[in-house]
Parts: sequence; structure tokens; C-alpha cells
Amino acid sequence: MQRKINMLLLLFSIIGGAIGFAFGEVILGGLLESWPRFIVIGLYFGVLALCIGLACLLAEMIAPRLNGSSWR
Repeated sequence: MQRKINMLLLLFSIIGGAIGFAFGEVILGGLLESWPRFIVIGLYFGVLALCIGLACLLAEMIAPRLNGSSWR
């Protein structure tokens, strides 16, 4: 069995990671002085995971190759 790479899903996950990184850095810059450090780091990774997940969901809605078209 040969594995195929879904290029749209890969591209959108990289874009989502970049957007999540940017939002996370804004959060780190703004909240690191006033909030506890472990909460800010958890929020950073949560926002990063949310952005990557939403981008992958959007890519799968555009071209449903991973789950097939019946999952919608």
C-alpha cells in the first residue's frame, strides 16, 4: 500500500501553525508580566493547537480526502 500525502492538508496545517504562532507570541508579549507563567504557556499551546486544528478542518471541508465526502 502506497501512502499519499494530502498537500492541501499539509499546506493548511503549516498556515494554521504560523497563524497560531503569531497569536501565541502576541499573548506571550501581553500577558507574561501579569499572569502566571504556566497559564500563559498553556494558553499559548492551546491557541496554537486550535489554529492548526481549525486550518486542518477547513482543508478537509474544501477537499475531503481523509474521511471521505460522507462525513459532512
